[in-house]
Amino acid sequence: MKKRLITISAILLCALLFSFVAHRSTEAVTAEQVTLKIPKGFPTPVYNFSNNDPNPLLFSLGRKLFYDPILSKDSNISCGTCHKQAAVFSDAPLALSRGISGLTGTRNAPALQNLIWNTSFMWDGGVNHLEVQPISPITNHVEMDETMASVIRKLHRSSTYRESFSTAFGDTVISSERMLKALAQFIGLMISA
Repeated sequence: MKKRLITISAILLCALLFSFVAHRSTEAVTAEQVTLKIPKGFPTPVYNFSNNDPNPLLFSLGRKLFYDPILSKDSNISCGTCHKQAAVFSDAPLALSRGISGLTGTRNAPALQNLIWNTSFMWDGGVNHLEVQPISPITNHVEMDETMASVIRKLHRSSTYRESFSTAFGDTVISSERMLKALAQFIGLMISA
C-alpha cells in the first residue's frame, strides 16, 4: 500500500512538473519556459542543443506534432496516445501499448523524462540519438505504421503546418529533419529533478 501511494505521489508530482507541456496548442510558450535548465547535481547532457537552440516557436511546433495523429497512417494515433501526460508520458497502466487499428505492440511506451541524458532509446537501446528516436514508432507497423515521406507530404498539404513551419523556421521548407528537431525540443525539455 505504501509503495502504491509513493508511486501515485510521484506520478502526480511529475504531472505537475510537466504541466507546461500539456496539449494547449494555442497557448503561448515563453522563452523562459523553454530555457534549458540543468538541475543541480545533474551531469552535462548527452544531447547537445547547440544545433537545435530551444525556442518557443520550435517547442510549440514539436508539441503540436506530438499530439497530432497526422503522424500515423490512419491519422488516429499520435505520440501522445501512448505517452500520456497523466501517466508521466508513459502508457501506464498497460503492460503493452496499443497502436494503429488497435494492434497490441511488443513493448510499453516508456516515460519521457530527462531524455537529453540518454545515450540510447527504446527498450532495446536500438536508437542512439534523440532527434531520430521518433522515426521508430512512426514507421513501426504495429505502432503508427507510416513512412516519413508520407508524413512530410501530409504536413505539406496542411496550411496550418505550412504556416507553423514557416513561423518556426523562417521559411516554407517542411522536412523530416525539421520535424524531428521540433519533436526533440518538446520531448527533450521534459526535465524532472
